[in-house]
This record gives sequence, structure tokens and C-alpha cells, in this order.
Amino acid sequence: MKKTLFLSLITVAAILSGCKEEFALPVITAPATQQVEVSSPVDLTFGFTAEAGFSTATVVATGGTATIKTNGTAGSTSGNVVVTFTAGTAAGAGSVTLTVKDKESQMNMATAVLTVFEEGAPAVTSPA
Repeated sequence: MKKTLFLSLITVAAILSGCKEEFALPVITAPATQQVEVSSPVDLTFGFTAEAGFSTATVVATGGTATIKTNGTAGSTSGNVVVTFTAGTAAGAGSVTLTVKDKESQMNMATAVLTVFEEGAPAVTSPA
């Protein structure tokens, strides 16, 4: 009898531990393409949803530097992360990639595209 009870308890524990809730990956929405003058800053707002709750965010930039100005709230299931991008000294393409990790250590990323321009530079138009 004790053996049967012990095996029943182990079986119930195994079933309960195997019933861990699964959450969807975080979803991140990047802002629309923006233009920024060389050596100038611009704030970019990324929206996110994270069913398992927000944990951390990291950012990587090309064509300049980026820092997180306003981070998501720990444990929140939706919100915004505001990133400040400061353009480099050369005109061209730039980007900011934001990676969001949730409380279940699941990650996803989105990239904002930027055009870095030099004030006073001639405008380029496509031939008709």
C-alpha cells in the first residue's frame, strides 16, 4: 500500500511538472524608417508584447551609437522601449536592432532603419 501511494505521488508530481505553461515569443514592432542628420540624436520607440513578462532589452546600432533611454517595465506584458540613436559623422545607412527577452528567456528582435544625411548636401532624385 505504501509503495502504491509513493508511486502515485511520484506520478502526480511528474505530470504537474510537465504541465509548464508555454508562452509565445515576444513580439517587437520597429518604428518607421526615419532620417537623421549626421552627429544628431533621434529617439526611436519600439513597441513590444511579451506574454511571459518583460525581462531585459539590448540594443545594437550601425551608422552611429544607440542607448536605451526608457526600458520596459519588468514583468509587463506590453509596453514601449525608447532608444536614442546618435548618428555618426558620415552620411549613409544606419540601423538600430532591439532584442527583447522575456521571463522565460525567450528572445526576439526588430530593426529600425535610418537614413543618415548631411545638412546642405545636394538632394539626389531618380530620373523620370
